[in-house]
Amino acid sequence: MNAVVCQNVNAGYRDLGVLHDVSLTIAEGQMMALLGPNGAGKSTLLRVLTGLHPHQTGDVRLFDRDVRHLPANERAQLVAVVPQEVTTPMAFTVEEMVKLGRWARRDTADIEPALTATDTLALRDRLYTELSGGEKQRVIIAMALAQEPKLLLLDEPTAHLDINHRLEILVLLEKLNRERGLTVLMTSHDLNLAAEFFPQLVLMNHGRIVAAGKPEEVFQEARLAEVFHCQLLVRPGPTGAITVTPKR
Repeated sequence: MNAVVCQNVNAGYRDLGVLHDVSLTIAEGQMMALLGPNGAGKSTLLRVLTGLHPHQTGDVRLFDRDVRHLPANERAQLVAVVPQEVTTPMAFTVEEMVKLGRWARRDTADIEPALTATDTLALRDRLYTELSGGEKQRVIIAMALAQEPKLLLLDEPTAHLDINHRLEILVLLEKLNRERGLTVLMTSHDLNLAAEFFPQLVLMNHGRIVAAGKPEEVFQEARLAEVFHCQLLVRPGPTGAITVTPKR
């Protein structure tokens, strides 16, 4: 089964069109990165997939169900969202934060598997507000896992993290995909880490998909120059993954 199917989707805000004729298919169990410059439409596409922002025309289906007809609690049992950061004025502990992920399931089931999977079990009694950026992001992923979703959408979850914590998050996502079969779609500005960890990439520009496929298929120098408005060199890296570096 496909986790996501978008066909000829158009969406925007009032009179401003943002997504234009977007068609995208994500197979269940796939890891895919959504790339592109600021304003390309990446975050809007994630909001359309969650049903938080209604699309104007086209068709969006999650696990073969029309997103427009999915009740909020059923949608939350299929898809979980991890934003760049989560702030709270309340003095919640890590355990209390992760338990919030159970609202859609309407129970208080043990959250220990989610804490264990994200290596946050030892943090369960700590205040969320006192954690480091990397620890907070792992807690938010644990809260998403507590929903027991089939699809995980992440909107630039490593944007404010240093390289060590970026790697930590991406290794975690890779593990969740491999061991749990979790479908992962993540937006990112880091082309190199996307190429290293994601077998499938989608490149967007001006609300349209301009390329989709394996990193070596998507990362063409002429195409990247047109999208990012600078000269970039595409070369095989030491790990075998494609690397992208700016050309002075």
